[in-house]
Amino acid sequence: MSGHLGNVRPQQASRATAPGWRDPRLWVGLLIVAVSVVVGARVLASADDTVAVWAVRQDLPAGSAVGPDDLVAVEVRFRDGDRLGEYVAASDPPDPDVRLDRDVGAGELLPSAAVVPAEESDVLHLPVTVEPGLVPPGVGVGSVVDVWVAGSDLPVAADASAATDPATDPTTDAEDEQADRGPSTPSSTGSGAVLLLEAVRVVEAPGASTQVGSVADRQLVLAVPEEQRDAVRSAVAAMAAGTVTVAQRGDPVICVLVVGSGAAWEPGALTALGSRADVTVLKRCVDVNDLLAAATLGQADVAVVGLDAPGLDTAAVEHLRRHRVRVVGVVEPTAGPEAARAHAHRIGVRALVPAGAGDALLTTVLAPPAPPEPDAPTRPAVPTRPGGPPTVPSPGTTLPRGPRADGGPRQHPAPDHDAPTWPGPGTSGEPDLPLPGGRVVAVWGPAGAPGRTTVATGVAAALARRGGPALLVDADPWGGTVAQALGVLDDVSGLLAAARAHAAGDLETGWPGLVREVERGLHLLTGLPRADRWSEVAPDVLEVLLPAAAAAGDVVVDTGFGIEGDEAAELAGRPVRDATTHAALQAADVVAVVGTADPVGLTRLARGLADLRDLEVAAPVHVVVNRMRPTLGWSEAQVRAMLTDAGRPAAVHVLPQDVAACDRALVTGRHLLDVGDGPLARAVRGLADALLPAPEGARAGRSSPRPRRLRRQEAKSR
Repeated sequence: MSGHLGNVRPQQASRATAPGWRDPRLWVGLLIVAVSVVVGARVLASADDTVAVWAVRQDLPAGSAVGPDDLVAVEVRFRDGDRLGEYVAASDPPDPDVRLDRDVGAGELLPSAAVVPAEESDVLHLPVTVEPGLVPPGVGVGSVVDVWVAGSDLPVAADASAATDPATDPTTDAEDEQADRGPSTPSSTGSGAVLLLEAVRVVEAPGASTQVGSVADRQLVLAVPEEQRDAVRSAVAAMAAGTVTVAQRGDPVICVLVVGSGAAWEPGALTALGSRADVTVLKRCVDVNDLLAAATLGQADVAVVGLDAPGLDTAAVEHLRRHRVRVVGVVEPTAGPEAARAHAHRIGVRALVPAGAGDALLTTVLAPPAPPEPDAPTRPAVPTRPGGPPTVPSPGTTLPRGPRADGGPRQHPAPDHDAPTWPGPGTSGEPDLPLPGGRVVAVWGPAGAPGRTTVATGVAAALARRGGPALLVDADPWGGTVAQALGVLDDVSGLLAAARAHAAGDLETGWPGLVREVERGLHLLTGLPRADRWSEVAPDVLEVLLPAAAAAGDVVVDTGFGIEGDEAAELAGRPVRDATTHAALQAADVVAVVGTADPVGLTRLARGLADLRDLEVAAPVHVVVNRMRPTLGWSEAQVRAMLTDAGRPAAVHVLPQDVAACDRALVTGRHLLDVGDGPLARAVRGLADALLPAPEGARAGRSSPRPRRLRRQEAKSR
């Protein structure tokens, strides 16, 4: 078998070699430094191409005056310089004689088209005095209200209709459009109520201490649009003759957060959203981080954001969903529909609208929230600490736990049609045959138990030399050492790259591009470059990566030593360092627990088995006693009997101490099977066969080719 990742050939890992005095990397490094200096200077120079424009501090309704206290100057860089004229530059001082002809939300850049002189404004401000009991207490600036008047001596309009007409009855459904009903004029009713003004917005609502007249009355300033201006004269006369009642519109206002970052679709979206009285733009966010902070306040209902916005990933969508904010993704015309839908599905965005489609955007924003999908697969609960309550991860791929009931290996989900698969014989001329799904081996050991990495690399190499591929994952949250042990010089952390791919929703299909091929059939996902970066890798990364990789071949995971958890961090909602180790153990088909054969190591091993039992790991546990030597004073049979009584594992395996082979492997950057056929190497191959028995066909036909130099050494010795 070729051992490649299907159509995606993994990059060859760079391994340590003997340095020469003419090292071309020196000249390449100098060239990279020079190019970086030039490019960095140009980037910094382009970063200064910003202009100052006015932004609104707080929500301003239509008809409001714009003063210095309402504005703040912000630095903005436009992709298209011609768009600068669409906004008011900060170099122009605010004019007290201008008004807004539409609502402008807090944080929104002040559009030039929304600012008009007071004499050209289409909005008329009408003061209304109302008794406290005839106005809802929640009416304030921005509220949409209807104004009614009741009395027995109201002015009569020539074309008036009776107040008892259903078209003007107070019980009319508040959702009817104003265009269907039209503005009403007061009419003579004898005794009844007349609708004077309909769906007008409150622009000022001063407190009682600032009002003129009776302190018991409340004054409101209403913005009357041009289409209702003809009714103002009759309305003023009617309000003087009757009792005024203000009715607040019962429809809840949908608060929208917009993240456009200067995209071409943003002005059209703001215009479409501002055309509805029951939709308000709560804030125009600068970026996705600003969106997440605004959503945390709990005031927003919908977030309209470009699907390609930087930072819009699975974690961001989940954060918005937790705060009950629906996400509407705007798709640029240059994006393919199928690719956009696939990306939206991966990160959890359900609603998509094309850029520039204002009507579709309004329909999507006004649509009721979609119920959760009943058939959506969910991951089972993962215990966060021994004996503690489980935490349920977010919806995602189903991960079966433990072995099958019939004792066979767990069946991993079959990959999708576009998922990466391991190839068949390839160039051998034989037809490519589908390979069965692999299994996951988690190598764990308590603190102070040396040999976890040595055992993990040896087992992975033994599995790869069966003829099928094997993936070695360095998932130690305390800092990875597998790359150094194998002499891999790549500086990019595969585990951190997997975390970024998971955040973007691409990990399940894109993981083959993150691994490095160490030798034929043996692939490596490198670990953390520093121990302090553990918080960047969530347990969800392994919960998605391991089943996806196991569907293509065998996987060996080198885990950390800690499984105790951190109860204080869990209660505070902070990440837990041992969570990745928990995830690896729960996703494993087989767990190999490594410990030493000395008295201290055996004591720690017995305690670790008890902790592992409290964690309720469903996979069978194999104990691997490392560094067994006759000078300890007890035999292998005695060690097996003691550990069997203490932890009742599935099996106990003993690895002899071979200091020379281990030192040779570490110095040369190779695994044990690559430096000789000593007793330790043979024991590791036997351990791999015991952990993951090869199928009968593979066992009969497999071969374990030794390196050419070893064959030469054996020939010389004979």
